[in-house]
Amino acid sequence: MVGENQPGRHIIQDFPKLFFSLRLNVQTDNVALAIINLRRVVPNCTHVKGFLHGATIGQLLRISKPTDKNPMSTHATTRRIAIASVLIITAAAIAAYALMSTPQGQRSTGTALIGGPFTMVKHTGETVTEKTFAGKPMLLFFGFTFCPDICPTELQVMAEALRQLGEKGQDIQPLFVTVDPARDTPAVMAAYVEAFGERFIGLTGSSDQVKHMADTYRVFFAKVENKETPDAYLMDHTSIIYLMDQDGRFLKHFTYSTDAKAL
Repeated sequence: MVGENQPGRHIIQDFPKLFFSLRLNVQTDNVALAIINLRRVVPNCTHVKGFLHGATIGQLLRISKPTDKNPMSTHATTRRIAIASVLIITAAAIAAYALMSTPQGQRSTGTALIGGPFTMVKHTGETVTEKTFAGKPMLLFFGFTFCPDICPTELQVMAEALRQLGEKGQDIQPLFVTVDPARDTPAVMAAYVEAFGERFIGLTGSSDQVKHMADTYRVFFAKVENKETPDAYLMDHTSIIYLMDQDGRFLKHFTYSTDAKAL
């Protein structure tokens, strides 16, 4: 394994989280948040940070703006190409930096750094940990109950996949983990997960507990302020379904738009 003090360790650990977050940013054309995410994961990598501040970003942002002559026709396409170009180049730089910073003989074994200990509050009010679900494979999705589309869609996919599995999927525990503990109280979570089936469990907790579990699963989330209606804010978050084995080890992830049959 990579040594604890090796400069490339945090990059290797956070790369899945970074990739999933940037993918969501590309889908939503959020170039500013994409850049912020990249800077967060490489705080000690000066040459990559320099790239993020450099002319390439500025040029791509200028290219992505609509022109007076043709304000709409190519705006979305050009913007996505611009963001994707930044992400591809920067991902390559991060990977190269992480590998160069990791001494030979101390490389990762290839085990996914997703999952681990956590303490949360079940939608019924009791405290649970990762040990509560020991012996059961888990399907996890991180989101929030005020989510307008992605969260309910993904939970419906999970519910339908479990229905199609029938008896084969009886041991699988579906979990919905909030990234918005301020609004998603146990009572709110209970009412929400009930709509997707009695097997679903909602997990909430304190801000620190939620952040810890999100970090453990390499999940990015951030509050998106609503200046006109502060209480109606949204949450930007990783939209990934995780499949964990009965020992809590990562098996596979499913990206947004995966259908029930594929899941």
